[in-house]
Amino acid sequence: MKHTLIVGGTRGIGFSTAQQLLQLGHRVTITGLSPESVDKAVTRLGSLANGVVLNLKEPTSFAATFDKLGALDNLVLAGSSDIAWGAFSAVNMGAIVTALQMKLMGYLGVAQAALPVMAANGSITFLGGAAGRVALPGTLGLAVVNGALQSATRTLAKELAPRRVNLVSPGLTDTEAYDHLPQEHKQQMFAGAAARIPVGRTAESYEVAQVVVLAVTNGFMSGAVLDVDGGLSVT
Repeated sequence: MKHTLIVGGTRGIGFSTAQQLLQLGHRVTITGLSPESVDKAVTRLGSLANGVVLNLKEPTSFAATFDKLGALDNLVLAGSSDIAWGAFSAVNMGAIVTALQMKLMGYLGVAQAALPVMAANGSITFLGGAAGRVALPGTLGLAVVNGALQSATRTLAKELAPRRVNLVSPGLTDTEAYDHLPQEHKQQMFAGAAARIPVGRTAESYEVAQVVVLAVTNGFMSGAVLDVDGGLSVT
């Protein structure tokens, strides 16, 4: 039975990925920021799921986490980060640094810590974002972080071979991450995004998760950046 760790698996795309991998017979471990969120998600996922607390802002804890987990076949990095939105003229540079430290360095730090326990034919799948490829004004922080992850994916696919390394790059996806927004603001945001997308709508978590599962399970795919953005990145 394959063992897959999903960082950020308590909600959204990570949780949907966990559901789908469990249906395929994987043993799944998810991570979250608090024992409460982890326990709640594990209860929903069922008996083949386990959970641990992991914070991407605490790199000194990564190695100990993998010591406890034991052998691993696949690693999915789907944890969200603080995002630096806004026009370049006004964006807080400190917020961009924080996003880099949390998502870029957090993802890479977790991946590095996983190597000693990862199978020789294992896989690493990063969750990026469309702003890493598409020029979207007001998303400099996203562009910097996700663009760097795309470059890292290609480099690591060669360096870590025969382990496979891929990145899934979704467009705007309707997840719990946006539930804190006022409903009217959220509706305007998603309607504006949908108007720019050729298929005419934004993504659902399960649709992005289907592509993450493809990256995890397809043994001949490596070094790929998989756009799941409804055609947004088509130029």
